[in-house]
Amino acid sequence: MRKAGKPGMSILGIMSGVSSESQDAADFPGGMRPSDMHLICFSNELKVNWSDLKKIAHSQNRGNTIDACSMPMLGGYCGGPEGTAITTIAEVMQGFLLSRASSYDVAASNIRFGVSDRTAIWTNCLSQLAFISAGYNVRLVPFLVATAGPCTEMICDEVAAMAIALTASGYSTLYGALGCEGAKMDYVTGMESRFIFELGEAAAGISLGEANEMVRQLIGKYEETLRSRKAPEGKSFNECYGPDLLPSKEYVNLWEKKKKELEKMGLIWH
Repeated sequence: MRKAGKPGMSILGIMSGVSSESQDAADFPGGMRPSDMHLICFSNELKVNWSDLKKIAHSQNRGNTIDACSMPMLGGYCGGPEGTAITTIAEVMQGFLLSRASSYDVAASNIRFGVSDRTAIWTNCLSQLAFISAGYNVRLVPFLVATAGPCTEMICDEVAAMAIALTASGYSTLYGALGCEGAKMDYVTGMESRFIFELGEAAAGISLGEANEMVRQLIGKYEETLRSRKAPEGKSFNECYGPDLLPSKEYVNLWEKKKKELEKMGLIWH
């Protein structure tokens, strides 16, 4: 960040530090600061191990800002969508209780078809709605994870379905989106974050009924491809962005085309 001329920008991490030692080693002068968001990612499902407890103890003793997280797996120990929604709520409560987190990252994922599958979207929406209906002002931050890669029509439709559904369900922050489920090197770009920003702004204030109809149409565009496991990998960051770090005309034009399709479904851009 300093080399890019943006010292002081907030950091979220270190998610890839699986052991407590590797994650806590990021806290040093010039590294992670107490004001940065420190992730405490709990084990599936509703389990806590010594590494989790050591990360919590380290962050609490240092006065770090904690961002807890979990990813309940629909179709695994949680059972179906209903059981996964209940587990998601329980994991959020566990995370806040144990870590004293200021926010909670969560994304229930279909164990076979990912986060953009209709059952996973339903589960994630229901979890936030449950807290709202109970009168709790809980700060949940969902990750949006796409199965297709950048510069594809499918990633636009996946991100749109997730962003519209989650915003209408009361989430105040959207996080992502990861192309190729985050599993392929350099297949995440800034354009996906632009989608999320514009979609969240446009979907704010629409009713659940309006969102439901839009999301049904969007899922219909990619569901068969998703379930056949033939999602296109798209293009890498270097193919989507030039040396000037601006998105390619191809990707920008693709998104503008998708925005017009969403307008016809009833989404109003601000």
